[in-house]
Amino acid sequence: MNKNSFYSVAFLVLCLSGSAVAYSQVINNEIASLGSSQKFKNGNSVSTEVAGPNEKSVLIFNKMFGNATNVFWSTEGKGLPIAYFDLPGRKNRAGFDKKGNLVYTISYYKEEQLPKPVLLKVKETYYGKNIYCVTEVNYDGKTAYLIILEDKTSWLHIKIVGDEMVEEKVMIKG
Repeated sequence: MNKNSFYSVAFLVLCLSGSAVAYSQVINNEIASLGSSQKFKNGNSVSTEVAGPNEKSVLIFNKMFGNATNVFWSTEGKGLPIAYFDLPGRKNRAGFDKKGNLVYTISYYKEEQLPKPVLLKVKETYYGKNIYCVTEVNYDGKTAYLIILEDKTSWLHIKIVGDEMVEEKVMIKG
């Protein structure tokens, strides 16, 4: 996969994740998705009785994220299973294909969870700005970091993939 394709896919995944957040809500520790009459209960264990994941998805999920809490299973797109869950200091989601293979993960966290080399690169380049939040997208063996920085007057959105860091958008506080 070339670099432009990866950026396109990372952007697509972020758009999908943003729309999923916009069309979901948490009510009494349950996720209710608009357009779906199903509710997926909060819990620390994963059950295949909940509509959505197949057995292989659950096995892979439990192997990779055994210490996950607040696990919710849902479906997206063409009925593909997706897991929403917490890990220490992180909110996460993992998407699977029809065969139950892990396709992508998206994690949301604060500065403290950012890998040290990435943190140093950001702090050296944007001295004086604070890291407000981080979105980490893992897809096709690659990792992209979407970071929102802030100072007294502005918000800055940057994207880091490999050694390349790009400014995406600047917003002035008003």
